Amino acid sequence: SGGGLFIEPCSSVHTMFMRFAIDVIFLDPADSVLAVYAPLPPWRATAWVRGAKRVLELDAGGAQGTQVGDRLECEACGS
Repeated sequence: SGGGLFIEPCSSVHTMFMRFAIDVIFLDPADSVLAVYAPLPPWRATAWVRGAKRVLELDAGGAQGTQVGDRLECEACGS
């Protein structure tokens, strides 16, 4: 809860064999949002997102309020 998973490089994802929905945010090289799938149910796949460099996967509801064109800023993980 409250965390996420970056997948890079990535331009599409699937939720095959998952038992729960997730939110998926596709980002370009400048971390601008290209597409949001919220929620992406189990046993589904996204379309290929042109220009996507990486994906941020979050708990369902974690992308609430995120829109195409937003720019994300991410802090480094760890202490």
